Amino acid sequence: MTDPKAPSLYKVVEPKEISEKTGLAFPHTSHCLASDDMLVSCLGDKEGNAKGNGFLLLDSDFNVKSRWDKPGHAPKFGYDFWYQPRFKTMISTSWGAPKAFSKVFNLQHVADGLYGSHLHIYKWPEGEMKQIIDLGNTGLLPLEIRFLHDPSKDTGYVGSALSSNMIRFFRNSDDTWSHEAIEPLKVENWILPEMPGLITDFLISLDDRFFLLCELASWRHSSVQH
Repeated sequence: MTDPKAPSLYKVVEPKEISEKTGLAFPHTSHCLASDDMLVSCLGDKEGNAKGNGFLLLDSDFNVKSRWDKPGHAPKFGYDFWYQPRFKTMISTSWGAPKAFSKVFNLQHVADGLYGSHLHIYKWPEGEMKQIIDLGNTGLLPLEIRFLHDPSKDTGYVGSALSSNMIRFFRNSDDTWSHEAIEPLKVENWILPEMPGLITDFLISLDDRFFLLCELASWRHSSVQH
């Protein structure tokens, strides 16, 4: 057993192995599954093209098993994801093509279609995409995503970095999903009448009542309305 005071490297999953077996590269977010497998979002292929993104499945010993997403069901762009088994749904977000974001950010690349503005709704655990939500200009570069902690609640939030909006997503009665943008704070004595933020991460309190937003230069505390 590893000494917790002296952790050691257990295993390295080499990029070549991932790419050869799945066509995926640029791994990002990982979640442990009830099956003992691990699911990892990948952001592109080894050349940095977004067409190579998808989800990597590892077993409990970090062996590459397969892709999780079914053929023809890869997202437009990859980044974060969260799953809610009670509603048989997984939702993933969109960053951009690795060949774009691995260099200096260029706003023209957004206009050129190298960055995303979509949420991808998957059947869980089948890996079949059942819906794509286009967030439009209110949701450019949706990054971190969270469902509420209460598993009976079919709603959650995603932060769009470039549009500086929090987006609430929710399930409809026909099992489709919709979204709405949360308006930024109104402020006084600042350069703009509203206080946007380059949202890089956020936390939802365990009672699902409050946000803690991590922005480019500050933390901001806000109430959750749902």
